[in-house]
Amino acid sequence: MKTRPLILASSLALLAGCESLETTVEVRNESRRAVMVTIEQDVIASDAKILARETLGAGDARLIGPVETPPFDPAMLRVRVPSELGGMTAEARLPRGRSTAVIDGARMDSWGEVSIRVLETQGDADD
Repeated sequence: MKTRPLILASSLALLAGCESLETTVEVRNESRRAVMVTIEQDVIASDAKILARETLGAGDARLIGPVETPPFDPAMLRVRVPSELGGMTAEARLPRGRSTAVIDGARMDSWGEVSIRVLETQGDADD
C-alpha cells in the first residue's frame, strides 16, 4: 500500500521534467487555392489555442514552428480555404518532432474539401 504513493510521486516528477515538447512541420500546398493553415493545441475541456497561423498560396511551401505543447495536449494541423465562409476544415494530429504535411483538394471550380496527408516524422525538432 505504501508503494502506490511512491509510484504516483515518481510519475509526477517524471512528467514535470517533460514540461513541453516541440513540433515543427513543413506544409506544402499542392491544391489550386490559397489555404489558411493553423497549428493548434487542443486543450482538454477548453477551446483550442492557436500556436501558429500562416496563409499559403497555391503551390507554396513553408516551414512552420517549432511550437511547444504540453505532453497531454497534442498539436493539431487545421486547414481551411479562407475565401469559403463556413467552409470545411480538415485536420490532422501532428507527431512530435519534425514532419511534412501535404495539402490537397480545394479545387477552384467547387467547394471541394481540402485534405491533409502527414508524410513523415524525422525525430525530434532539436536534431
